[in-house]
Amino acid sequence: MPDKIKTALTDEECTVLASLASGKIVLELGSQYGASTICMAATAKQVHSVDWHWGDAYAGFNGDTLPEMRRNLVSHKTVGVFDRDELIICHVGKFQDVLPMLREESFDLIFVDGSHAAKDVEGDIRLASPLLAQEGVWVFHDYGVFPGVALGMKAVLGQPSEIRGTLAIVYAAGTRR
Repeated sequence: MPDKIKTALTDEECTVLASLASGKIVLELGSQYGASTICMAATAKQVHSVDWHWGDAYAGFNGDTLPEMRRNLVSHKTVGVFDRDELIICHVGKFQDVLPMLREESFDLIFVDGSHAAKDVEGDIRLASPLLAQEGVWVFHDYGVFPGVALGMKAVLGQPSEIRGTLAIVYAAGTRR
């Protein structure tokens, strides 16, 4: 787990994210201060992190989190985050503005940790679905903590394949577990 970064992720959840991201191209929807970004980047082939960095009703509107995220990414380079060129690509903006620009990309793992309102989770899934590889994996944070995460996820994708802490994992058909 990255040291001294504000996050709701547990050490176990960070380990799960790192395992799921291993060797994969990852799309992260919501990074706030970068803890999940760093966890996944430690093992991923590449992480595209998308966040507007101004929070939401659940995380709070704490001002611009981008400068702190950048500091965290730099200070954690000792965990292998910057070993490869362009390992982490930060896209600053709202999902509805950034994701259409990534339409030529394909992601093996999509980690969803944006707004926790059901309608927003549904919208995030619909925006990101065309970007998920055929045998890709969805991971949702705060499942079981905020009802909107489960409601939005289930409305579009159905039941999770697996629950690990507050992470809900949905494997695409044919994906190895």
